[in-house]
Amino acid sequence: MCIRDRSSTFAHDSLLGGLNLFLRRDNRYIISAGERPPYPIIISNPTFTQVLRNMNRADLGIIIGFVLLSVPLGRYVSSSGSLNLFMKRKLFYSCLQMGVLFGSITAANNSFFRLTGHIENGLKWRRRGKQLNKYDLTSEYEKGTFWHSLRLRD
Repeated sequence: MCIRDRSSTFAHDSLLGGLNLFLRRDNRYIISAGERPPYPIIISNPTFTQVLRNMNRADLGIIIGFVLLSVPLGRYVSSSGSLNLFMKRKLFYSCLQMGVLFGSITAANNSFFRLTGHIENGLKWRRRGKQLNKYDLTSEYEKGTFWHSLRLRD
């Protein structure tokens, strides 16, 4: 597994910025308690319209990439000699539509991760630490009672 530092990512608003989605450096679905995402959170739980409004050139690059991959695939799938011309055109356009659909879904995913701070969004944390400052109001009280002996974890 190749680990890359954060300085080797593409610019978040360039046409190649969508490739940051495929640079897996963290587990985007499980964040332990007190840990923050690698980039500042813009919107913690964005709606679909907020995700669409946040799309930029990086997401356009993802859609263009999927469409450019679907054209030769559609040409290959529709080149079967046993089909009539209508079915060949239908297969080609179906592959093209699938490319646009998968590219749009991946672009929306990239926009969502940028808003939630899991992919570079142009912002930097002020403090470098990975842990948030949280207050534990119960452990001091619990140590003075019988219940601390029943705790399963530290």
